[in-house]
Amino acid sequence: MSFIDKNAAELQPEMERFFNRWSSDPESMQKWENEIEIMGEFARERPEIMRQLLIEHFDLNGSSTLKISYDSNKGHVLVNSIPTSKYLRDEGGLDTWTGVYFKGIPVQITAIPKSGLFFHSGLVRINLLLKLLLI
Repeated sequence: MSFIDKNAAELQPEMERFFNRWSSDPESMQKWENEIEIMGEFARERPEIMRQLLIEHFDLNGSSTLKISYDSNKGHVLVNSIPTSKYLRDEGGLDTWTGVYFKGIPVQITAIPKSGLFFHSGLVRINLLLKLLLI
């Protein structure tokens, strides 16, 4: 559930009471819900629009989706400075993180095992995949 949807759901009962008490327009609640939908649409579309503006302004070669899957019980992964563990979703038994990055811009991936554990050569595959996706 998005930030906007969560807050709208929390406010909805109060907004209904507010409009019933203070508004003479029978469509006030519907107008409020339409405005919430407009804000949601803006929030959903803005990231891609902003990426496209940056690509055009800085003459970049486009963007690619970076997808990293790992067992979060055994450690975590940083992408640049982003701790992916905060944004994981379960995908086929592995925890998966996805982000969009600009092609040709270096991305640093750091795998950090939990105490007493080590990562094996599977990490190399992530680095090679990253190079294929972003360059």
